[in-house]
Amino acid sequence: MLATDGNICCHYSCGWGRMSIACCAVWVFAEAIHCTVMTSQFSYPHSGRLRCETIAATQSLGAAIGATLCAGDVVILDGPLGAGKTTFTQGLAEGMRVKGRVTSPTFVIARLHRSISNGPDLVHVDAYRLFGEDPDAAVDPLGSLDALDLDTDLEQAVVVAEWGEGLMEQLAARWMTISIDRNTAVEEDPDSEARIISWRWHDADR
Repeated sequence: MLATDGNICCHYSCGWGRMSIACCAVWVFAEAIHCTVMTSQFSYPHSGRLRCETIAATQSLGAAIGATLCAGDVVILDGPLGAGKTTFTQGLAEGMRVKGRVTSPTFVIARLHRSISNGPDLVHVDAYRLFGEDPDAAVDPLGSLDALDLDTDLEQAVVVAEWGEGLMEQLAARWMTISIDRNTAVEEDPDSEARIISWRWHDADR
């Protein structure tokens, strides 16, 4: 079964079984009637996999996850160029209720988005630009971010890192990895906006 709401359509599955949900808006909060079940599946330590048929659905998924994030959380985005990492982060920023237009951090390395709801700030990072081309090089993620003088306490912010796998995990005792696959859908239909998005929480103590 596939649930739809207008042109926003997602198919959701997780480790607790399969279910279909309607991603009813970019602003997705736990109290939203149609998204209560969906949102509850994103908090620690859940994992899952979702096919989003449209850009709006990708942003809705980001908003649902963003609404569950807490200060000190780290989110690592993985996917090839053009997969939709920044598109996903735009939705995540909506769910976190931070201000400022979310754009690719490639040219500025990192961008700070302040909370408008007394929640955590969002630090959006291009880890490839921050740390360089060698993923095996000895780097200090916290020191590198502090050196950018972002005027925020990283322990009171959520850090979202594009291209951060293998590096940004050092920032927190727990982190979420999000993998975005657009190639599979494009191979099926070159005009498709669909993305297959997988997420998983990790715990350094496990």
